[in-house]
Amino acid sequence: MGAQPLIEELQQFQLFKGIDPEVLPTLLEVLEQRQYRSGTVLFNQGDQGDAMLLVRSGSIAVFLKDGDTEIVFRNYGRGEIVGEFALLDDKPRSASARAVGDLTVWVLQGENFQQMLKERPIVGVELMRSLAERVRYTTDYLRRLHDAAELLLHQDYERALQEMTASASDDEIQSLINAFLEMVTAIRQRESQYKRVAAPAKIELDSRD
Repeated sequence: MGAQPLIEELQQFQLFKGIDPEVLPTLLEVLEQRQYRSGTVLFNQGDQGDAMLLVRSGSIAVFLKDGDTEIVFRNYGRGEIVGEFALLDDKPRSASARAVGDLTVWVLQGENFQQMLKERPIVGVELMRSLAERVRYTTDYLRRLHDAAELLLHQDYERALQEMTASASDDEIQSLINAFLEMVTAIRQRESQYKRVAAPAKIELDSRD
């Protein structure tokens, strides 16, 4: 396959739609193709973030573990990107990811990205600009998540739900919100179960006094 079809494929990724097409051949040079079988864990929460994954086929489920409960934030399919912030902050992964179906990805290693910034700054600047747009893109969700988490700490579940469902229009943010709502529902169910178990015990203790 020649370079042009691959360049056209790169242009389908949201991250690269605003990038000058002239720099994409340079980007292709540092991308590594990898394939994974369905169910393969790509990284775990807490792992050092050192690469960005670009989905060419199959999909990636990003999830958190809450005790025995697995909360899937969303599935990333063809033309979508996972782990882009690893290129910026070099911090541990905030969630886990695994292959859903047989998966083919391009991988941009953090060290290759840093090297590209030094050797070909124009390409690096273009990519940094696009990454910055994605940071702004998630700012609203993160603010709402922080506010809702504060409400959860005070067991104000209804207001937490209202905070996360207000003005939810973007598909990607909406999927994250849905995962948060699922988590709130699970917390409320656990609290109800605890109360049902604890209430008879309290009655029995009171009767002994």
